[in-house]
Amino acid sequence: MNTVNVGLNAHELHLKNLQNQPQEVIDYIQSRAGNHSGLSAQELFDKVPDHLKDSSIEILDFLSKNHGDFIGMEVSHIRSQANHPHLVGDANNILLETTLGNPNQVRGSLDMSDMEVEQVFTTAKNRALAIENSYTGDDQILHHSISEQLTSNSQGSVDLALSHNYNSLTDSIHFTLESLATSLGVALSYAVIKTYTPRIIAQGLRI
Repeated sequence: MNTVNVGLNAHELHLKNLQNQPQEVIDYIQSRAGNHSGLSAQELFDKVPDHLKDSSIEILDFLSKNHGDFIGMEVSHIRSQANHPHLVGDANNILLETTLGNPNQVRGSLDMSDMEVEQVFTTAKNRALAIENSYTGDDQILHHSISEQLTSNSQGSVDLALSHNYNSLTDSIHFTLESLATSLGVALSYAVIKTYTPRIIAQGLRI
């Protein structure tokens, strides 16, 4: 008996196979995996939380910086490529890590600590849940109640980010996201990000 797949129905098992996904998802995953010698597209797809795999929109929102909230997921190595080149394509040495704050680049050639690994897992899990919730009935509740549920601090953070003349649009967006994450729950933060990001981008183009 395969205990790994206990609790998954036939449809869910079907979706776990990358080849059963829409072509745009297959192409995207193959392109990302191709940047990491030895890592197969299916192995990379296995890193995506299963509950997102019933929606190509959710998959791409989770992985790509060009979709959804403009935050993506890096292919990061627990044991760095610099120190352990033989593990570069080892799926057991790879995690999907948020691009917010560029933690993978900041870490550089350092290996991840056990605490960092746990943090990467937790952040990815929360992000995936927030994305899924944003495409359910909860999403409508969140969007209709944004103006009522935003705290004065988080609203002020958005306005401050919009008014500051940052050197880069990225800094402005990161400032806003960090402030929202501090003030709001994960799911509501995601909904707010989707609402306000176009404003931030529009403001950034005028700076």
